[in-house]
Amino acid sequence: MALLALNECPLVARGLVSEVGLADFLSARAEGRPHFLLLCWDLTPAPTVNHLVKLQLIKFLQQHLGCPVMVQMVDDLAYLLDKSLTIKTARALAADNLRHILAELDPARTFAFLNSENVQRFYLNTIKMGKVIPLTESAAAGIPNIGIPTATYAVRAACAISFPGVIEAPAQCLIVCTKEEEPLYAVTRSAYRTPTAFGKLLGTEACMPPVPALLMVEPPCSLQSRQVRIDDAPADTNLLIADPLPRVTKCINKYCFSGGRDTLQEQQQRGANVEVDVGARYLHYFYPADGAAPRTLRQVLGAYGTDVDTTVTEHMSTGEFKKLVIEHVWGAIDRHQQAMAALTPEAIQAALRAPSMPFVPVRH
Repeated sequence: MALLALNECPLVARGLVSEVGLADFLSARAEGRPHFLLLCWDLTPAPTVNHLVKLQLIKFLQQHLGCPVMVQMVDDLAYLLDKSLTIKTARALAADNLRHILAELDPARTFAFLNSENVQRFYLNTIKMGKVIPLTESAAAGIPNIGIPTATYAVRAACAISFPGVIEAPAQCLIVCTKEEEPLYAVTRSAYRTPTAFGKLLGTEACMPPVPALLMVEPPCSLQSRQVRIDDAPADTNLLIADPLPRVTKCINKYCFSGGRDTLQEQQQRGANVEVDVGARYLHYFYPADGAAPRTLRQVLGAYGTDVDTTVTEHMSTGEFKKLVIEHVWGAIDRHQQAMAALTPEAIQAALRAPSMPFVPVRH
């Protein structure tokens, strides 16, 4: 029911978002208690539309709820897992990724930080959190049980409670992530549920921080199939948010799986199977909200697919539909690129300064 409060977001209205504990976050906001959004960003040299969708969700939350956003740049894990990276190149990659993030967010209400440069500020919370996260649960979530990678996940958990010098516990955190990341953050939530864990984390059981809430968006599938993740698809078939229009057009025309019929005549008579059509799925992410375009998404799908609108006498062709998909996917990518080009060095620096965050610390 808590999702109804966010129904103005097309991603929410179209059933692409799920939540755990959202009501607690909305209550904290309504009552004026400290609260913030947390985005943990794993570095990538080639952000895809998967990343763009997650950014669009957190952008909606920041704009409509007026929430401050804390962005954790996980440069330490990137450095550890990629042998080709040096500390310098990992930080350069983080800087490039940050520009993508700030193109969608308000730098004045965003605090971004690199783990490698700030971990000392919350290191005590990190080691305490690492001690109370059960290794069995870590293994179930795919987290290594030994070594530095384990610590980086404890860092994520620690950031969901406080950031010394910026916000002090207790504060209600809403972690924005993809559905695929839910097992990782389920481990984080479990560590907050036990009073003993809280006591070890904060040094006292008298002050128990709120359990972080989760808002999870279903990530887009690969262009080849609704059953294949973008991360599992060949890299040269994925849509990147830095792509120019010709590449977006080529990828959708060449790789986007169609539910259209074998012949034009059959397609016009029967319509496509939108349940398997990847372009139809992508429109759920990138088509404007109802009322913001001449036709609703349902009307568009009805003009293309079977069993959506039985009053249609002649369905649009696969080629016409793919042009529509290209128009709206490219529209989102183009807006992102324009916003990224308009970023100033001052805006980026503002997001890297902790005082820009409008938090009201609560001390014990």
